[in-house]
Amino acid sequence: MCGSMIVFLLTLDVVSRSGGQYAYLIWICLINISMSGTFSLIPTATARAFGAKHVGANYGLVYSSQIITGPLGALLATTLTDRIGWFGMFILLATFYLGAFIITLLFNVKTRKGENI
Repeated sequence: MCGSMIVFLLTLDVVSRSGGQYAYLIWICLINISMSGTFSLIPTATARAFGAKHVGANYGLVYSSQIITGPLGALLATTLTDRIGWFGMFILLATFYLGAFIITLLFNVKTRKGENI
């Protein structure tokens, strides 16, 4: 998911300029599909990291981070868009997704006994 988001974000400007409004529409739909795919994987990652016994409560805590990141992200997006422009925002988001991709590759949670979960 992270890899597809990186590609979609970095190529959005080129695709929308060369393909017109329909290509832009398709690319925005692909970005949103990738984003929702990322959200669908969070419960599995939470269960892997913290165990399946209390996955509901743990996922609730992880997902409640949206309370802070939603308004903060909107404020930062408004401020940064004025400074670095839309293409700069796409590059910044792709950089964050690259970091998430690297963390995903390194994500290897083990039990207390050293076994893979």
